[in-house]
Amino acid sequence: MRKIVHLLLVGLLSLSVIACANQNEAGSGSPNAANQGEKKKTLKIGVSLMTLQYPFFQDIRKGIEMQALASDVEIVNVNDAGLNLQTQVSALENFVAQGVDAIILNAVDPKGISQGLQAAEERNIPVITIDMKPSSGTFATYIGSDNSLGGELAGKAAIDYLSQFSGTKEVVIMSNPLSSSSKERVDGFKKAVSTVADINIVQEFGGATREDFMRGMEDILTAHPNVKLVYAYSGQGGLGSYDAIKAANKSDSVAVIGFDATAEEQELVYNGVNYIGSVIQFPEKLGNIAVQSAVDIVNGEQVPSDIPVEVGLFTKDGIKKAQDFDN
Repeated sequence: MRKIVHLLLVGLLSLSVIACANQNEAGSGSPNAANQGEKKKTLKIGVSLMTLQYPFFQDIRKGIEMQALASDVEIVNVNDAGLNLQTQVSALENFVAQGVDAIILNAVDPKGISQGLQAAEERNIPVITIDMKPSSGTFATYIGSDNSLGGELAGKAAIDYLSQFSGTKEVVIMSNPLSSSSKERVDGFKKAVSTVADINIVQEFGGATREDFMRGMEDILTAHPNVKLVYAYSGQGGLGSYDAIKAANKSDSVAVIGFDATAEEQELVYNGVNYIGSVIQFPEKLGNIAVQSAVDIVNGEQVPSDIPVEVGLFTKDGIKKAQDFDN
C-alpha cells in the first residue's frame, strides 16, 4: 500500500513539475509572441476636398496619398465635394460613422461647415483643415499657403512693373468674397501697393469661375479703359481676365498677375505675353503636411494651430521669393 501511495505521489509530483514547466515556458514566451504577432495600428483618415476639378486640388490629393503611403496610413476615401456644402457635410458625417482616426478637410464654406465639424468633435475625431480655414467650429490645426505673403509678392511685382509708367497707374483686383484665402491674398497685395502713392485701385470685382471673371473684366475695360494691371486672387481669376483682355486686343497695355501658377498660367508667363507672373503654391506639400499632422495629433503630439507654407512668385526668370525683391 505504501508503495502504491509513493508511486502516486511521485506521479503527481512529476505532473506538477511538467505543468509548471509548461506554464513558465508559455509565460516567458508570451510577451515575445505577442510583440511579434501584434501589428502597429494603421491609422485611418478620411479626406474631403471642396473640388477635384482643378489641378491645385488634384495636387493636394497627390500629396496626401504620397505621404499616407510613406506613413503607413490608410485613406478610407477622398471625397470630392463638388463645391457643394451639404455633400461635404454628409461626407464628414459618414467618416465619423466609420470611426476614422482623423479627417483632413478642405472646406467648401468656411462658415457652413461647422455642422460637419461638430459631428467630428462629438466623437473626439481631430479635423485637420487645409487651404480654406473654417470661420466657426472646432478643428485641430489649419495648414495653408501663406496667402498674405503671396499677395505681398504680387504687390511688389506690380510695383516693379508699373514703375515704367508715369502718372497715376490704375489697377483692378479680382477677388472672391466667399473665400477667406481671397481676403488674405487681396489684403497682402493692398498692403504692398499702398506704399506707392500713384498706384490707384479703381475697382475690385468678386467672382468664382473663369467665366465670371472674363465677363467682369469685359465690363471693367469699358468703365476703366486706362487700367494698366490686373491682380487676381486665383488662377481662374487671372485666366478669365486674360481672356477678356486678349479679346479686347489690349494684351500690350494691360498686364495680369495671378495666383496659383497653374500649368496654363505658367505657359502664358513663359510665352512673354501680358501675363507677367503668378504666385506659386506648393499643394503637394500642403497634402504632405496635413497627413503628418494627423499622425502626430493622433499619437498625442502637439502641433501648431496654424501652419503656414511658404509661397513664391512664378516669373519668366524663375521663382522669386520674398528676399528677391528690393522693395
